Amino acid sequence: QSAGVFAFPQGAATVSVGGSEADGLIIADAVQFLPEGTAALPVVAETETPEGRSAEDAAEIARIRAVLKEKNARLAALDKSKPKLPTVMAVDDATAPADTPLRIRGMVRSFGESIPRGFLQVTQPAGQPVAEIATGSGRLELANWLASPDNPLTARVMANRLWLHLFGEGIVASPDNFGTTGDAPTHPELLDYLAGRLIESGWSTKTIVREIVLSRAWAMSSEWEEADPLASRIDPDNRLLHRGHRRKLDAESLRDSLVSFSGSLDRTGGGPALPEDFKSEYDPMETSLCRSVYVPVFRNQVDEVLNTFDFANPNFTVGKRSESSIPTQSLFLMNSPFIHQQAELAAKRLLDSPETETASRIDRAYRLVLGRSPTETESRLSAEFVRAEGPDRLETWSALMRTLFGCVDFQYLR
Repeated sequence: QSAGVFAFPQGAATVSVGGSEADGLIIADAVQFLPEGTAALPVVAETETPEGRSAEDAAEIARIRAVLKEKNARLAALDKSKPKLPTVMAVDDATAPADTPLRIRGMVRSFGESIPRGFLQVTQPAGQPVAEIATGSGRLELANWLASPDNPLTARVMANRLWLHLFGEGIVASPDNFGTTGDAPTHPELLDYLAGRLIESGWSTKTIVREIVLSRAWAMSSEWEEADPLASRIDPDNRLLHRGHRRKLDAESLRDSLVSFSGSLDRTGGGPALPEDFKSEYDPMETSLCRSVYVPVFRNQVDEVLNTFDFANPNFTVGKRSESSIPTQSLFLMNSPFIHQQAELAAKRLLDSPETETASRIDRAYRLVLGRSPTETESRLSAEFVRAEGPDRLETWSALMRTLFGCVDFQYLR
């Protein structure tokens, strides 16, 4: 039934349904708003009335309505108790490109002349014009240019850093400087090959790492005695890779190994690395037993093990870490309460193991820490120490474990 023709002004309008004989709320089953001259759609009436339902159907409907009411109340309660969503500062892309005014002396609100948008011309081939950016900020165009197969620099830098991570030395010795003031690549054809494979594999680092670790160069020993004497005279710095590089264990691997020896390493992946009540990076933190990749890194507070063993400075971008062998590291392995705790737990593992003979326990300790059995001299000296201090004392085996932690063979990869 048509209620009539009404004129609605442009913009928002309010419609109220009422009647002269109505008292209180009026419920309309359906209301249609149609342009003038349009036929109304037929309204389908219910074919079944509540009176026509069976007692079983009515009871089921009542039960469902009660359950629905209970669920809605539960949902409303949960909605009220949910935690407030955290907010972060983020960057939003601009809808239209615009030049940025110069900030005089770096002051945010001190504007100078407008600086036209451009690009680093030093990175462009000579004579090639820079494509203009019609919309947006240009961030997407920059990303596409960086990852373009026509731009070999990005792939070369990435391939060199993967090589550096695996060998300890890059094909280009200066990973942060591929320019004319940096070092020349020792194997330019190899670098180009790896860069090409990286692009072909869809920038899969796993593919490149697998190919490198399956190579002969990766499998070579770093021992001078096993190297070719002539090659050692021609290439004393091993730049041509006639043998493997002897390199120091990185800080993260060293820390994870120490915690793993004691059986305390938390191998759980992901999750929050900070306690819920943590408020400031200056607050003292309990030593975490999770893997180093999950240990939080603050500019003003770095894990003591990582900080002692050449961890990268978090205030800078570091392509290649420095390697040092200083008394502070040896003193830390001798006196740190954390090291004493891990050594004691590792010693307890030895005493709880099925081996009861001193020689078997010594062999197990060497295999656990150094990955090899002791030499004849090492076995004899270790056995003499254990017998002198007491073979069944926890302190004896804890001291032996601390001694192995300080070995060169533990801290260096051969």
